[in-house]
Amino acid sequence: MKKRAYAKINLSLDVIGKREDGYHDLQMVMVPLELHDLISLEIAQDYNFSVNVRYLDHKKNNIIYETIEEMRSRYGFKENFSVELIKYIPTQAGLGGGSSDAAATIILVDRLLKMFLSIEEMEDIAIKIGKDVSFCLHNQAALVEGAGERLTFFENNCDFEVLLVKPSQGISTKTAYGRLADHDIRRFPADDIMEALKTDNYQGVIDNLGNSFEEVAGDILPVINKIKSELSDYGFDGNLLCGSGSCVFGLTRDAQLCESAVGHFRKEYPYVWKTKVKRTRL
Repeated sequence: MKKRAYAKINLSLDVIGKREDGYHDLQMVMVPLELHDLISLEIAQDYNFSVNVRYLDHKKNNIIYETIEEMRSRYGFKENFSVELIKYIPTQAGLGGGSSDAAATIILVDRLLKMFLSIEEMEDIAIKIGKDVSFCLHNQAALVEGAGERLTFFENNCDFEVLLVKPSQGISTKTAYGRLADHDIRRFPADDIMEALKTDNYQGVIDNLGNSFEEVAGDILPVINKIKSELSDYGFDGNLLCGSGSCVFGLTRDAQLCESAVGHFRKEYPYVWKTKVKRTRL
C-alpha cells in the first residue's frame, strides 16, 4: 500500500515564548506543497526498511520505525512491515519531510491492519512523534498554535509558484531553538496573512511573510541570507526561511520565471525544486 507524504512551508512563523515544559509556544500559518515523498508499506514476517538515499539508510534509526513502534506499544499488534521510502524532501530543511513521513505511516498502518482509528487517536500518536506531524496528517492550510497540537483549518484560495533552494548544510531543529535565546525574537502575527490566503490577495501574502527564526538561521548559516538576496535579485516577489531552516523559498506567479530559476540556482546549490502549494478544500 502506497501513500504520498507532502512537504509543507510556513508562510508565517511567530515564536511567542518558551513554556514551562521546555517547548515554545508558536503561531504559524502552514500550507502543504505538491512536493512529496512516497512511502510503501506491506505486512511482512520481519521488519525491513529500504530508502533511495544513502544518508537515511538506517534500518531502525528513522522516524518511520519510531512511528510503527509507538503505535505497537499503544495497540499491541504483532505484525511487522516491509517499508520502502522514496525520498524527495530534503532533511534539516524546515520542509517537514520527516513529520510527513510519520503522518503517512500512521495512516498506512491503520489501513493495513484495519484498526479504524479516529482522527483524534491519530493526532494523539502524531503529537508524541513530532510537533508538525499533526498538521501533516491533514495536509490542509491551517493556523497552527501551541507546540503544533492546535490546528484551525481554513480554505486557501491563493495560488503561486514556489521555488525551494537549500544549501548543502542543514540546521537541526534542536540547534535552531537553542540559539533563540541569543536573539531578540521578531514577532509575526498570523491574522493578515491568513486573510490574504482566504481572499486570494497575493500581494497581501507577500507583504506579511515572516519567520522568527530567520535571524537565528542567518547567523548559523550566512549562506541563507545570500540565497534570500539572490532570490530577490532574480525577480521573486517574496522569500522566506522554511521553518527553522536551512531551505529558503521564493514566491512568484510567473511560472516561466520560476522554471528558469531552477537551472540558474542549481549551478550553485545542491537542492533546488520548483513546486506549488497543494490546494485542498475544507
